[in-house]
Amino acid sequence: NRGWNCGAEGATDDPEINELRRRQTRNMLITLLLSQGVPMLRAGDELLQTQQGNNNVYCQDNELSWIDWTPNFEARQQTQFLSQIARLRKSLVERNFFIRYIWDLSSAPASVHWIRRDGQLMSEQDWHDGKAQVGVLLSRSRAAKEPDAVSTDRDDVVIVFNAHHEPFVMQFPETPDRCYWRMLIDTFHPQQRPINLRDGQFVVEPRSSAVFAVTRGFGWG
Repeated sequence: NRGWNCGAEGATDDPEINELRRRQTRNMLITLLLSQGVPMLRAGDELLQTQQGNNNVYCQDNELSWIDWTPNFEARQQTQFLSQIARLRKSLVERNFFIRYIWDLSSAPASVHWIRRDGQLMSEQDWHDGKAQVGVLLSRSRAAKEPDAVSTDRDDVVIVFNAHHEPFVMQFPETPDRCYWRMLIDTFHPQQRPINLRDGQFVVEPRSSAVFAVTRGFGWG
């Protein structure tokens, strides 16, 4: 198996490594709960209950299988984040997202579009960019008006992933009149309240992911 444990193996007292591990867990929760199909989450996953890499602990009545339910700040933050993602998933399912997917983005209709940091559709060459900074547009408008352009509709959703160790600026596609992109969830700032984007841009922090939706209304914050 190939893995990366954020700079240290096993338990560590380094606060930066522990925070990065929790953030990576939040990134995985977004990937899982906002994917097609039924999400399967094992008890303790949100609390980094890794079983120290042991995938067969049915006979281990010790620290390998025990779950630490101590209600500290970090644990509450993780469980609250999981609840937030679960509520978002429920709202997307109720609005008929996650229905169709096509591999050829130049043909219509489609409900999923992969977009670059400039808000345009990804090309084959973009998939070979090692920085792994991409966005996924879940659209009920179904299709791009142009083969190389992205059209948005009310209530469309974008999920942005940054697997790189440096931040980048995401430029979102234009929205319909009197609508704005609104940041709903940010794994780098899990307690950040939703905010509207003033100029359709957002700084995606290192090794983080975030969820945005087109919303009606005026003002920011």
